[in-house]
Amino acid sequence: MRQFRVHIVQIPRWKIILAAAAGLALLAALVIVAFGVFLFVLPALLVIGALAYLFGGARPMGPMGPMGPRSDSRIIDAEYHVVEDRRIERPRGH
Repeated sequence: MRQFRVHIVQIPRWKIILAAAAGLALLAALVIVAFGVFLFVLPALLVIGALAYLFGGARPMGPMGPMGPRSDSRIIDAEYHVVEDRRIERPRGH
């Protein structure tokens, strides 16, 4: 049977405290950078979005150009056929 040796390493307390402080400092720096980006970029994006909404900008494209063939039209063009009730075949049992 094979035996394994276990070697326990003791890390000095000051090294653990130093590593934790470095990790907290990096986390704090990341939070400060994220907050700065949030404070400067978000308002700029809001202003750009509002200007694009108010003064035009790119229109959404439909299948046949901007919003279809006629974007100002609300008419649906189709051919209709009136079918009398007696000509409709219904499934048996209904």
